[in-house]
Parts: sequence; C-alpha cells; structure tokens
Amino acid sequence: MDRLFFMLTPDFIRYLYFRIMRFFPKIQKVYKGTTAVTSVGMFGTGSTSMIPLMPYTTSLSIGTIEKKPKLVDGKLVNHDFLNIVLSCDHDIIDGTVGVKFIERLKELVEQCYSLPAPA
Repeated sequence: MDRLFFMLTPDFIRYLYFRIMRFFPKIQKVYKGTTAVTSVGMFGTGSTSMIPLMPYTTSLSIGTIEKKPKLVDGKLVNHDFLNIVLSCDHDIIDGTVGVKFIERLKELVEQCYSLPAPA
C-alpha cells in the first residue's frame, strides 16, 4: 500500500520528500536506514565492480569473483579474488574507520567465517 501511494504521489512532492531526508540524517536513519548492500557480481563476468552513488551513509557493492595471480612463498599461484567497493559519506564517517571495517571484513571473508565446513 505504501509503495502504491508513493508511486501515485506527484513528482514535486516526492522530490521534496527526498530533499528533506537528505538534510535531516536522523529522519533518514529512521525511515531508510544508513547502509545499503548491492551485488552486481551475479550479472557480470571478468573483473566487475561498481561505485554506488546512493544517498546512504555507507554503501557496500559486491562485484564478481575472478582468478588473479598471487605471490605465495616465492611462486605465482592463481587465487580467487572478490571485488568489493565500500563507499562512505565522509561528512559522517572518517576514512580510517572505513578502512578498518573493510580490513576486518576481508579477514572474515578469507576465513570463511560462520560458513559450515565442507563435507
């Protein structure tokens, strides 16, 4: 019902709504949240990622998995790499906090955290 109401609302009222949301972060947090996660990897091939332009505090974009050479013990070995892009609103989040988050996320993904062990 809410979606239908929103679609039937005139454009200038919708524009005003989004404008108000942009300038009042507390209202935005209540109604829209603060983080968006999107995945483009399921549709792409090769090295695919995107830079999300979304009105959220943080946006995490998950791209494709691709094989790239990596130096391990002095030998080149092909490994799977997951393309991830984190976009932050620097008015709200400092860059070091974003880097620490992405580093921790990288560790958890590499350890296959909370995934069941293969049979």
